[in-house]
Amino acid sequence: MDQTIIMGLVYNAALLITLALIYIAVYNKPKVPSRGNDLMVGLVGGLAGVLIMYTAVGLSYGGIFDARSILISTLGLFFGGLPTVVAGTIMAAYRILLGGPGAIIGILVIVATGTAGVLWRKYRFQRLMETERSSFFEFMAFGLMVHLIFLLSASGVPPEYIRETMEGILFPVLLVYPLGTALLCVLFKNHYQKVRYANSLRESNDRINKILE
Repeated sequence: MDQTIIMGLVYNAALLITLALIYIAVYNKPKVPSRGNDLMVGLVGGLAGVLIMYTAVGLSYGGIFDARSILISTLGLFFGGLPTVVAGTIMAAYRILLGGPGAIIGILVIVATGTAGVLWRKYRFQRLMETERSSFFEFMAFGLMVHLIFLLSASGVPPEYIRETMEGILFPVLLVYPLGTALLCVLFKNHYQKVRYANSLRESNDRINKILE
């Protein structure tokens, strides 16, 4: 197993979490849900995805592997369909620009893992956000499911490159990436709950002010 590939994928995941912390620190004010905000989140997510792919791990045949699956699935889970489509379109366009024999597989990973995030949001998001207890283990399960899909998509590389691909990415994708997904989801859940409480407080203050008036 190539230690350089493992460290590169770990670095790539760490970069994503750092970008998420910067986003949370900058956009820490309550926002009214709107199509404009969704488009902005998608744009920011897409640009983050481009940066992640720019620092991706390359294999000998020209394929690249990075943390875009963590990013796009988490966008789907926490922000829904529109931001995921916008970010996914930007990332897919950049992956096409990079070219190489793994371009189609790279786009398939974006579509499949983004769809997984949106579907998990549809069936589990509300319950996950309403509970105060830690959801870490469910987020780990989510990350594992997303990256099993990732590996299934990656197995579509040309047959002569399958062994090299799996030897290079199997361990980090099944261990590091689910953990990175869970940590990112915990960060966004805490941020989501803080924003929800702030919105509730603002609405209560508005009602009190109307009564006083």
